[in-house]
Amino acid sequence: MLTWWIAAALAGDGGGELHLRPAVDGPLVVSAGAYTVASLWLLPDRPVLDVVVSPEPLSFDRGPAGQPEGEGAVPLASDVFSYGGTFLGLVAAPVYGALDKGPDGSRGGGRGALTHGVIYAESVTLSVTLTDIVKTASRRPRPYTRAPGFVWEEADDQMSFPSGHTSTAGALTFSLAHQIVRTQDLSVGAQLAAYGLATAYTATTGALRVAAAKHYPSDVVIGGLLGATVGIVVPELHRGGWGVQTDGRTVGLSRRF
Repeated sequence: MLTWWIAAALAGDGGGELHLRPAVDGPLVVSAGAYTVASLWLLPDRPVLDVVVSPEPLSFDRGPAGQPEGEGAVPLASDVFSYGGTFLGLVAAPVYGALDKGPDGSRGGGRGALTHGVIYAESVTLSVTLTDIVKTASRRPRPYTRAPGFVWEEADDQMSFPSGHTSTAGALTFSLAHQIVRTQDLSVGAQLAAYGLATAYTATTGALRVAAAKHYPSDVVIGGLLGATVGIVVPELHRGGWGVQTDGRTVGLSRRF
């Protein structure tokens, strides 16, 4: 699905505008934002469940299994990439929207800042929400829980799949990249560069999480794909032409105008 969206972006028209629908975007941002804050706030209070740790993970995931939980520069760097990048994006997206010139040559101003800021916030909060729901449902123990003598202390020890840091990094970078691609008349090479930078940023975040024994490789791969998909789909649905169409028997997406 992610490949399809990127291919569609490269083949589609650039230099257009993105649009908000207050009736949809308002409740969506508020609810996803509230869930994001609540999930982070309530995580320490969630119960530690009885889990069965299989004696041997899949070969793809054996590298960090059983390593002690990383401390110091490596996990700190992953926090900076994920959380720091999120806050930078909250500034970058509105600034870009304010300075971006529309088809008539005028800058976006306050309206553009609001539009791109909301789309960015929607991308990130939806990614966090979906990630937390899967984490809570899967309860996969983190790699360091396999270390000898490990003692279960908190629910976060069972929140390995998928990687939230990586999904957030994917959502924020691909959302910014796709907003730029969809509103600028860029060459294919420039578009690929935008998505390439987003991929590199997301992959670096994931690699740091694996190096810190916070996640298995499969956690960061799925987390990155989840975040990147949300980061592309959300701006794409704000191009103004997507809508729900039904003929009474089937429901599908269509272009409105």
